[in-house]
Formats: sequence, C-alpha cells, structure tokens
Amino acid sequence: GEPVVQGAMRLQGLDSLQQGLLGSRFQSRPGRPLNSGQMQDDLDDALSQLELRGHPFCRFDLHSLTLDSLGENRQALAVDWKAALGPRLRVNEIQIAGNRVTKKNVILRELRFRTGDRYDPRKISRIRSRLAKLGYFQQVEEPQVFWTQGDEGGLLLRVVEGTASRFDGLFGYVPASGSQKGYFTGLLDIALGNLLGTGRALEA
Repeated sequence: GEPVVQGAMRLQGLDSLQQGLLGSRFQSRPGRPLNSGQMQDDLDDALSQLELRGHPFCRFDLHSLTLDSLGENRQALAVDWKAALGPRLRVNEIQIAGNRVTKKNVILRELRFRTGDRYDPRKISRIRSRLAKLGYFQQVEEPQVFWTQGDEGGLLLRVVEGTASRFDGLFGYVPASGSQKGYFTGLLDIALGNLLGTGRALEA
C-alpha cells in the first residue's frame, strides 16, 4: 500500500497560547516517518508541561484519526487529541498518615509547602527527600495528590517511623583488692532523637 507519514498532531480543548507552546515542543513533525513512540513522548511532555502549570489531573483522549493524501502515492496520518485539563489545583489540606510519635506540625514545618499554595510538582517532588533526611522515618512514600471540589485538593503523605534514638553502653566489674571494695564501672552513651515527637534531640 501507499507509505504513510506523520501528519498534523493537534490538541483540542486548549487555548491558542497553550496550543502554540505545547505544539512548538513536539518532535513529531508533518512529513516525517510515522513514529508512534515519538508521538507518545510528545503527549507525555505536553502532560508534564500542563502539570507544571498546576493541572495534575490533565489527560488527552484520542478524538480522531484522518488519512490525507499527499499525492505521489503518499498519505499522511493526522491525529487529533482532546484535552481534559481538570482544575488548576490549589492545595488546601495536607494529610499525614503513619506518624505515631512525630507531631504533625514537625512534619509540616519541613515541607516548605503551605496549605493554600497552588499545586507545584517541583516543590512536591522535594518533599520526600526532605522528610527522609530528618532521620525519623524508616520509609517515606511519594506524596499523593487528590481532588476535593472545584479547584481545591490536597496532599496525602504516608510515613513509617523508625528508631531515632541510640543507646550504647560498656559495663564492667572491678574486683576487691585489699581494703578496696569491688565496684562496677562503665560508659553509657545515649542519644535521643525526635524527643517526644517534637523533632528535638538530646545526647548524654
């Protein structure tokens, strides 16, 4: 049959500014050999760009496929995608699960992300490493974003607390010698991390 090349790839449901911005980044160009993997990469990039602009629930649905004749026994496949942007999310609540000892305000203090802020994947991607560096948690999962109503949503943070304290000791007994009674001797090294869940530390 006739060879098929890449035709136009259009994104419907976006304003002209968004279409121009995302379309200029496409590697799939009309006239190039048809490459489904490259088209998927272009769509993934478009989703990432829209997420950076506060739309974490955006998706693209296939709208139509059209074969256009280019003459000289060639055809071009034009693809239209329909964008469902979803809300431009504002994070109005942060839920934390698994913090049996560590107080919620200690965790929130480390996030550098406040309720009421717009969804920003760059800030959210740093939350996990910030919490892990505290040394209080055995495991920190990637934050999960959820939608509540309108343009409002939240974050769910799941943690598994570990042991933040250390007890090291060395003990011995010195036997009696002459008039000197025997006695115990030793060294005790105590380090209490995350004292009472407040994030403070104590060493003795």
